[in-house]
Amino acid sequence: MLDHHIQKNIVYTLAFSDGMRFGELKPDELENKAFDYHLKKVIVAGFVVKAADGRYVLTNEGKRVGISAFRAKNDRLDQARSTLLLAVRRADDGAWLMMRRKSQPLIGLRGFMNARPTATQQIVDTAQQVCWEETGLTGTFVAHGHGYFRVYRGGSLESFIHF
Repeated sequence: MLDHHIQKNIVYTLAFSDGMRFGELKPDELENKAFDYHLKKVIVAGFVVKAADGRYVLTNEGKRVGISAFRAKNDRLDQARSTLLLAVRRADDGAWLMMRRKSQPLIGLRGFMNARPTATQQIVDTAQQVCWEETGLTGTFVAHGHGYFRVYRGGSLESFIHF
């Protein structure tokens, strides 16, 4: 587990990167020795590995923790989070609106836009609001169903969402 805020920061920072060198990852205000100690801790814990090119990258387990590194309880990581997948399609030519992921575990991959449902708003209203806020586009949304995705890489669970 991540026992120290420096360890959490290492994993969180790498969640927004395909990998970083020691000097890019280390905060300027921290001494090399202290940072190296905590970096070794997250490596031993199985969250980070040093790649052949010298960059530090998240393991599959590290990718699952990633942006949730500062949560009080990491045992909630495997809890499914409800997500609205916004499958936006242009009427005149049938083109799909896709986005590129900016954080781990699916950084750099393309997929549908998404939104978090709220208790105070109908899901089609949430979809319309998020689509407008993110793209400036308007449209009519219809709820078609639900399910879940589990993404595995190298035999290890990397991402899990409910939609």
